[in-house]
Amino acid sequence: MTLIDCPECRRQVSSQALACPACGYPITQPAPLPVASVKSWNPGVAALLSLIIPGAGQIYKGQVLNGLVWLVLVVVGYILYIIPGIVLHMFCIFGAASGRAKSNQRKIEFNKDALYLILIIIAMITIGIILKMLIGQ
Repeated sequence: MTLIDCPECRRQVSSQALACPACGYPITQPAPLPVASVKSWNPGVAALLSLIIPGAGQIYKGQVLNGLVWLVLVVVGYILYIIPGIVLHMFCIFGAASGRAKSNQRKIEFNKDALYLILIIIAMITIGIILKMLIGQ
């Protein structure tokens, strides 16, 4: 502990003091309180959740709308035919295990690979509906 001059009133003050006892000028900043660490998501847990319930891994990561869309797509894929359902389910599990959790930023990034995946999914569902109508007759 050393004595320093207060920048405001020039009196001798301890270097450890929070403020000058004479004038109240802040000498040192209080130590910051420890911040609770934010737990991140586990890719294995996300994949397992999406294996059991399609889209649950995305919801676990904080991507609720994404998870609900995957749930609907996979269920529709299974209703149409078993193969589109399995393929969509695999994409859902892979999507849950990769990427990152939802951030606080509202930034929307479009990825070409994601766009191609969406187009493939739409094409698979459309083909499944057409085949269901042709075979169902």
